[in-house]
Amino acid sequence: MDGVVVPPELRFRRQFLLTDAPLPAPPAPLQQASLGAWHLYRHPNLPLTVLEGETGPQLALLGFVLDPDRPEASDRDILSDLAAGGLDPAALARGLHRLSGRFVLLVFGADGLSVFHDPCGLRTVYYRQNKGHLAIGSSPPILGLVAPLTPGARARDYWASDYVRNKREHWLPCGTGLYEDVHQLVPNHYLRTADLAQIRYWPFATLQPRTLPEAADRIARILSQSIAGMARRGPLAFPLTAGLDSRTLLAATKGEAAGMYFYTLRYRKLDEQSADIQVPRRLLGKLGLTHHLIDCRAEAPADFASIYESNTAPSHMDDWGQIAHGMLKGLPQDRVAIKGNCSEIGRCYYYPSGVPEADADTDFFLRRYSGWDRLPFLREAVENWLAKAVQAAETSGINLFDLFYWENRLGGWQAQSQLEWDIAQEVFTPFNNREALEAMLATDPRHRIGLDHEIYREIALRLWPEVLSEPINPKPPEPAGLSFKRLVRALKRRVRGSF
Repeated sequence: MDGVVVPPELRFRRQFLLTDAPLPAPPAPLQQASLGAWHLYRHPNLPLTVLEGETGPQLALLGFVLDPDRPEASDRDILSDLAAGGLDPAALARGLHRLSGRFVLLVFGADGLSVFHDPCGLRTVYYRQNKGHLAIGSSPPILGLVAPLTPGARARDYWASDYVRNKREHWLPCGTGLYEDVHQLVPNHYLRTADLAQIRYWPFATLQPRTLPEAADRIARILSQSIAGMARRGPLAFPLTAGLDSRTLLAATKGEAAGMYFYTLRYRKLDEQSADIQVPRRLLGKLGLTHHLIDCRAEAPADFASIYESNTAPSHMDDWGQIAHGMLKGLPQDRVAIKGNCSEIGRCYYYPSGVPEADADTDFFLRRYSGWDRLPFLREAVENWLAKAVQAAETSGINLFDLFYWENRLGGWQAQSQLEWDIAQEVFTPFNNREALEAMLATDPRHRIGLDHEIYREIALRLWPEVLSEPINPKPPEPAGLSFKRLVRALKRRVRGSF
C-alpha cells in the first residue's frame, strides 16, 4: 500500500450509526436503511440482518451471532429463536445466554428501542443526546456526524497525562470516555432508550461450582462448535503466538484447520528468534499446516494514519495503528480472524495467587494502573461502576475482581483494540460466550492460576493434544556467563550448608 492512496472505504469500516432524525448527507461509504422510525447508516462490511414483524422490525442484528449448540444456524435462524422466546429483557437475557459472536442487537419492543451487545461488548456501542435527538453508534467520531464533538477537560487531561505517556496500550474503563456527553454501553447491560438507562441483565443466577472435568468438557464443546459454525459462513484466519490463549483455541480448530490461514504478526521488537515466531512455526510444521509471517513494522503512510485516527477516539496510531496497517497489507481480507481473548476473565488477573489479598475498591484499581489516580473522571468511573456492581457480584458469587476485568478491562481495552482494528480485519472471539466464561469462573481458582493454568491444558487435551507438543511462552535461554555465575552461587550455598 506504500505509495498508493488509501481507499476511502476504510473510513468508519465495520461501524454503524443509528439516529432518530436523518442525516442531511451521510458520507461515503456509509449505506442508509430505515428501521421503523429510526435511520441506520452502516459501513458495507458490517452485516445487517433484520427480522420483521407484523407492524415493522422486531429485531435487527449488526455483526454476527452463533449458537454453539447449533453451529448450522444462521443469523436469521437465531433471531427467529430469540423472537419466539419473547422480546422482554428477561426473555432476551435467557436467549442470549448461550450465544457467541460479535454483534449489536436492536430490539424494537412495546416500550421502544433497546440495545444489547455481545457478552464482552466487543462490538462497541456509544450514545449521546444532542438538542433532544438521540444517536447511537460504534464510536464517538461516528456520533460526531450528527453534531460536532467538543473536546473538553477530560480529553485535555487524558492526552497530557503521565498515564498515556507511559502506557503504550492506554485504555479507559468501559462506560466513560473523552467526551462528557458521550456514553458507552457496559457489557452485561442493555440500553433502554426511553430514559437512556443502562440496565444490568447478567448475571441473573448464582454460579454453581463445577469440577475441572465438567468445566473443561463444556468449554471445549463451546469453542469447537463455535469455530465449526463460523467456518460454515466463510474462510477463517488464525493468529498464533507462543501464548496460552491462542494455543488452547488452536486445539479447538482441529476439524477446520485444513482450510485456515495461520499467521503470526511481527511487530514492536519481535525478531526471527522470538518465541512468538519460532514456536508457531515449529508447531504448525509438526501439524502439517502452513505458517505465514506478516510484517507490521513498516511506518504507515500519512493518509492511512489520518483515517485511522479519525475512526475512533481515543486511538493508538503509534502502536496499534502501525500493526493494523501491516495487517491490511498482509492479511487476506476475505477471512475472519479467530482470536483467543476474553478467557483472561477466568485467570484471576488481579489476584494471581487465587486468593484476593486486597479489597476490590476504587483505590485498588487506581493503584493498579499508574496515573489513573490523577485523572478525576477515571476515579468517578470506577466508583460509579463499583457502586452498581457489588450486588451483582454478591448475588452471583462472581468475584468482583473478575467482574471488573470482564466489564471494564475487556469492555474497555480489548473492545477498543478490536474497534480500531476493524479498519483491517473482522474478528471472532470464541471465548466471548457467557456459558464458557461461567464454566471457567465456577471452577476452583487453583485450576485457573499458575504457570500452566490447568483448565487450559485440560481443554486442549480433549480437543487436539498434539498442540501441546511445543512449550507455552518458553523463556529465552540465559547467556552462558550468567548461567555459570548462578551455578557457582548454588555450589557455594551447598558448601556452606554442609558445615
